[in-house]
Amino acid sequence: MTPAVALLAGAIVITLWGHRVLARMLNSRVEPQVALVSWLVLVGCCLLSIGIAVGLVLLPGHGPAHGIMQVIHHCWSHVRPDAMPWYVTVPGVLVSVVVVLAGARVAVAIIGHLRAGRALHRRHVETLRIVARSEPGEYPTMWLDHDEPLAYSVSGRPSMVVATSGLHDRLSRSSVAAVIAHERAHIRGNHHLLVGIAEALAKSLPMLPFARNSPKFVRAMVELSADRSAARRHGAPSVRAALLAMAGVSTPPHVLGMAQDSVTMRLDRLENSDVRKSAGRRRLGASLAGVAVVAASLTISSSVLAAATTVVCPLLSH
Repeated sequence: MTPAVALLAGAIVITLWGHRVLARMLNSRVEPQVALVSWLVLVGCCLLSIGIAVGLVLLPGHGPAHGIMQVIHHCWSHVRPDAMPWYVTVPGVLVSVVVVLAGARVAVAIIGHLRAGRALHRRHVETLRIVARSEPGEYPTMWLDHDEPLAYSVSGRPSMVVATSGLHDRLSRSSVAAVIAHERAHIRGNHHLLVGIAEALAKSLPMLPFARNSPKFVRAMVELSADRSAARRHGAPSVRAALLAMAGVSTPPHVLGMAQDSVTMRLDRLENSDVRKSAGRRRLGASLAGVAVVAASLTISSSVLAAATTVVCPLLSH
């Protein structure tokens, strides 16, 4: 029971206060790739901690739970599941039920989001094949005859970029190329999947600050990441010009549009950030961020475990 409490405590810390970490990264000049890895690791640590905690409660004498109990045998010897008083067992069972229901709710939301995405993608492809002109490339670009400068990416099989002829009318050649590179970066980076996970978390667990704030954070970071990718190829001025020309143009729902989210912040980052960092430095930063987040989560759980072992267990043994 004690390891389960420690793991749940770590998950609770993330769900209740993790959004403050997201806000700090959003307002600072953290590399978008580092921020996204940190968010993804926080989500993974939270879900994994909850899953292991439920396993420890439901299977206290089998599988991995048995090995963990042996590690803290000096506590386990005094507090056995079959000897625990009702005021310890009942809350543990209730917490497990709540956690399982919350997990099922998240799973249903993610599955529903994926199904809706597939249906939207199918309708997009069917319509675009009739009305759009296809241009080959890393991912095909489907050109629509429309005066407004608009571009967005669609993930799926096949993945594609949708753009309008208004881009050529309003933007320079380098800015048009930057827009297409931006949208292709979304597809290449699996940004649609990250946004989908964040939106599913917010939809299924809106009462938790971390889940509720995830979509805004992830949408901003994937746009910053795609901006930097486009700026490395075509220059930051080209991306800035495209953002200024396309700001305020509405895009279809459930897509990642060029000037859809956090435009002011993105313009500021393009003006004041160095976009020329090497791929190796970006990967190193993202890896270190992931390790730091895992270490912080383990520290929280270990601290709770140590406190429970030295304080709670002796009290329950009397």
